Amino acid sequence: MKKITILFMMLAFWSAGMKAQCINTVPYPTETIVSVNSGDPQQINSCIYTGNFSTVSNLTVGNDYIFSLSSNGTSVTKYITVTDVNNEVLANGPSPLTVSGIPNTSARVHYAEDEACATLEWCLEAYVTAVLTCPFPTNIQISGVSQTNASFNWIPGGTETAWEVMVLPKGTPAPESSNSGISVVDNPQYAVSDLEAGNRYQFYVKADCGSEFSPWRGPYDFNAACSPVAEFSENFDGITDNELPACWTALKVDAATDAYIGIDGLSNSAPNAVQLANGNSASAANILLISPDLSTVGTGDHRLKFYTRGYGNVTIEVGTINTTTSDGTFNLIETINANANYTEHTVNFMDYAGTDTHIAFRHANTSTYNPVFVDDIRWELAPLCPDLGHIEMTAIAQTAATVAWEPGDSETQWDVVYSDTLNDPALLTPVSPAPTSPEATITGLQPNTAYKVWVRSVCGGADGNGAWMNPVTFTTACDAVSILNEGFESTAFGALPECWSAIVAGNGMFNSRVQVVTNNASGGSNAVSLSDNDGISDSKIILVSPSLNTVATGTHRVKFYAKSNVPTSMIVGTLDSAATGGNFNDYQTINLTPSYAEFVVDFSDYAGTDNYIGFRHVSGQYVSIYLDDIRWEQTPLCADVSSITVNATADAAAVNWDANAGETQWDVVYGTADVTDPNVLTPISPAPAGNSETVLSGLMPNTPYKVWVRSVCGGALGNGAWIGPVSFRTACLPVGNFSEGFEGAPIDGLPDCWSAVLAGPTLGQYAAVRTVNHDMAFGSNAIEIHANSSAPTDWVMLVSPYLNNLGAGTHRLKFYALSYNNDTPFEIGTMNGNNSQATYTAFQTLTLGNNGYNEYVIDFTNYSGSDSYIAFRNIAGNYNSTFIDNVRWEVLPSCPDVTSLDINGTNADGATITWEGNGESNWQVTYGGVSVSDPSTLTPSGLITETSYQISGLEDNTFYNVWVRSVCGGPDGFGAWIGPVTFRTDCLSTSAPYTEDFESVSLPNLPECFTAQTISGNGWDTTWGDSGYGFDGYVIRYQGNSAYANSYFFTQGVQLTEGIEYEISYKYGNNSSDNYAESMQVLYGTSPDAASMVNELADHPEINSGMAATNIVTFTPPASGDYYFGFRAYSEPNQSQLFVDNINISPTLAVPGTENDVLSWYPNPVKDILHLSNSNIINNITVVNLLGQKVLESKPNLTNTTIDFSGLSNGGYIIKITSDGTVRTIKIVKQ
Repeated sequence: MKKITILFMMLAFWSAGMKAQCINTVPYPTETIVSVNSGDPQQINSCIYTGNFSTVSNLTVGNDYIFSLSSNGTSVTKYITVTDVNNEVLANGPSPLTVSGIPNTSARVHYAEDEACATLEWCLEAYVTAVLTCPFPTNIQISGVSQTNASFNWIPGGTETAWEVMVLPKGTPAPESSNSGISVVDNPQYAVSDLEAGNRYQFYVKADCGSEFSPWRGPYDFNAACSPVAEFSENFDGITDNELPACWTALKVDAATDAYIGIDGLSNSAPNAVQLANGNSASAANILLISPDLSTVGTGDHRLKFYTRGYGNVTIEVGTINTTTSDGTFNLIETINANANYTEHTVNFMDYAGTDTHIAFRHANTSTYNPVFVDDIRWELAPLCPDLGHIEMTAIAQTAATVAWEPGDSETQWDVVYSDTLNDPALLTPVSPAPTSPEATITGLQPNTAYKVWVRSVCGGADGNGAWMNPVTFTTACDAVSILNEGFESTAFGALPECWSAIVAGNGMFNSRVQVVTNNASGGSNAVSLSDNDGISDSKIILVSPSLNTVATGTHRVKFYAKSNVPTSMIVGTLDSAATGGNFNDYQTINLTPSYAEFVVDFSDYAGTDNYIGFRHVSGQYVSIYLDDIRWEQTPLCADVSSITVNATADAAAVNWDANAGETQWDVVYGTADVTDPNVLTPISPAPAGNSETVLSGLMPNTPYKVWVRSVCGGALGNGAWIGPVSFRTACLPVGNFSEGFEGAPIDGLPDCWSAVLAGPTLGQYAAVRTVNHDMAFGSNAIEIHANSSAPTDWVMLVSPYLNNLGAGTHRLKFYALSYNNDTPFEIGTMNGNNSQATYTAFQTLTLGNNGYNEYVIDFTNYSGSDSYIAFRNIAGNYNSTFIDNVRWEVLPSCPDVTSLDINGTNADGATITWEGNGESNWQVTYGGVSVSDPSTLTPSGLITETSYQISGLEDNTFYNVWVRSVCGGPDGFGAWIGPVTFRTDCLSTSAPYTEDFESVSLPNLPECFTAQTISGNGWDTTWGDSGYGFDGYVIRYQGNSAYANSYFFTQGVQLTEGIEYEISYKYGNNSSDNYAESMQVLYGTSPDAASMVNELADHPEINSGMAATNIVTFTPPASGDYYFGFRAYSEPNQSQLFVDNINISPTLAVPGTENDVLSWYPNPVKDILHLSNSNIINNITVVNLLGQKVLESKPNLTNTTIDFSGLSNGGYIIKITSDGTVRTIKIVKQ
């Protein structure tokens, strides 16, 4: 409830010139920020909203602090109020706000838009800065760095005229505050002359203010210059410590703190590259990678070559710089636009006429958080003979390959070298004779071997030779094969099987892929994905088969399974080479859907000369095509069978198929799931003849099998191809009833003998039937039937075990179900098998709600069909998930079920069970531990003639399951066991003293032996306490909602004795000092329920300080016995959070007569003022330290008083409080 009133706001702004005090209630961050007091701006958080407050600790009392706000690094003039932790205002004003002589070690910083305390949700950076009495030097500059020398200068932080400095080799531990350096007096500058060329160093400086020193500033890194070099080649691959190579420099000037230059694994040549990450830097920042010192920058005969990329489009500038220090000047030579793929660039320096001696790469900072990567940098003599243009392999065979290129100019001769082992073209001998046209065929290669090929131009005379162009890598073809069968199961993700290849080519093709994936498989776990992520119209995205020597024979066909993520098409064709420049010739267009289908492309009419089969993606951007189980095989003269279906029982399987050319005899083979080649199996005998069906007998129950079928034509026509495999699992042995709670099922799997059927033309890609460990009705597991994008007409079904009595007319189905959506249609049906070839028949449609699990009963006594399975079918589609739990197939009892089974009270050794009978007059109860799920394994009670039963002899604090059934006798027998209902027996009571500090709880659960009762509002839970409100460790919490609170928690029972005085103490508080108020009663009674809480100990109607308080109440129980202490939240709606901690109940050892004497105090720890309150007059207060020395004493003779601790040292103190002759002792910590 808001506590700010119109009157309050008028008073706040009436006084002319009075500044507003904006006190906020929402902490952010929730943890306390510890000030490091270094003198540097320390970030409190990077995303503060006005309307938040932050808590900062470890402040130095008496020191000045600056609190400030900025947005994206730019200072903003928002409004800041600084208070102590009790929200007593220390200072307020616009940012940056200086608080002089801060009086506390902790403070709250409140943020507002203006002095009217307006708020706005946007991210601001908040900082705290300690103002040092001896300020450190600023603006440290390093200049004049040579191989042996460097100069340093700085600006004094104050009026000091003396400093100390250190120049240390990089890697030396940083100096401690007590370490002395080299003294510098009067002039803020220093120079060294004994550096070693190429070594890395770090500079430190601190101010000498006479009586004290500032903190050391540093390290400031710099490199002694290296001896100049004429050329270099750097790939950054020998780096192991994330440092740049020797003589390279990273320089960040005016860059954001999150800018970065360093080694990265996103390389052009593995394993390393350099990343220039600009973070949140402004466009004027200089983020520079600087080369070694070069002797040839200005000679006019060199060039720079390098590879670069980004995560997307990013700009990098190439230029020169005169030094490696921050005073250097960058001179732009050329701007490079990089994209998401590494691309080689050449920057020519033959026209450069300057005097700089370093090359630099500068991040252009055209957008924030957009890194750029650089690799394989070469500074080399620019050849007079021109570089070549595009190089590609145009043909690749088993022992030969053809490479082609674009001439750089008018040259007419070139050198070509290649190797399968060497990486330096200078070590290789060019092919002979040298090519005189821009193409060369390399012969004498080994099949299936990786090679690199380099090409350079040959100009002759004074122009000499061009540069060797970076190698093109290719792999020669495998020896040609006549057939193939590839399921991609042994290939790693992202690769392709040996002898298969991919062509991904086109201008601007960077992100498209052809690769094996470990999902979306037709059979097994792997498939090949062809994905277009670039959308280039003339692109090539092709999966290429191994070399085949039977493409042109007119005798073969290709069979494969394919699907796509959206309805689309692809092209099957042929190629003359697997090289990027190979020619693809269309042969047949295939239409695809999101469901796998088998396709057959007959090449008997093919009249070309190509020897590769290609599968080409032509469907546009963001379309993915999946291929699996590709076979290149001889086209049989005997026609294929088709439409193989299997319906299995426990020991047999009926196999049916379609004959397609009048054949009348077939071969059938089958094997276990590990068999992949039907040729290793023996056909069944006698072979099926006449009718296209057979029965496989002698199978093992609940076992996976595969079956293949081929037609037998005889004579010249021979046999057809083996068609299959069709996988199936035999049924479990039939059962007459079952009870399944899915507790032993593997997550994402199903229990033994249960099946999932997923089928249909629009079946969603991620439709699933699986065991999950959430959304369960009982225990820890349930079944999720998830439709994904499937239509209601698709089959998304859970199928029961094989039943031998589905048509007996004697059984019923009982189960629990829920849906995430209200009014969800759900169907129960029957099937004659447990796979997608079976026949499904709807039996009953249900409507599920989203208000929790409900139990459903389906009566099958009128079922007259012949099916043997029950199916649970999701017919909602549209990404619906339905959850199923505790499924039972049982005889429909003639004796009616009991209903409304409930637990009507528990104690430490028993519980009272109640139910409603439905006409019967006798019942039985059985019970067991929660691990028991089948009541038939338990011993039932004797006959019970009332609808309640007292279970006794149980263990305390233990969970049990209980069931009840009706007993009708005679032919009607027994009703079904109804249940289980789970309950926990009470804990045994404990003795005083009793303590609960909540430190051993498992969040968000209540402590063991605590109970709760929620009449309205929310329940209590446990959470981590916030030190900003005075709570450490775990606490118990009530969190408000839109309802009036009436919510209890109860302690474990505590044994109390009549006539003995006890006291209960507890810490309590809330998380707001202004806008919200909580209300709480503390009571006790003889049972842990609201009705028994008849004795009030304390009432806290308005808890709104935002700080923990401790309360003590003395009381004397009216009789000996077990008592429970109840804490009742009764806050108004829409409040915030109420906390309770450190409950203690103990005898006072005092004389009775001060019953319900209430003492409370806050805060603890205390910094200055401790507040005390007692229900009776406080006569005397004595404060002693831990040495027993009296340090304070007063005689307030008031019920409410204070103690001023501001003059005492930090530490622990004992306070003795005398009231009406009774002395109470409490312990306080002074901070």
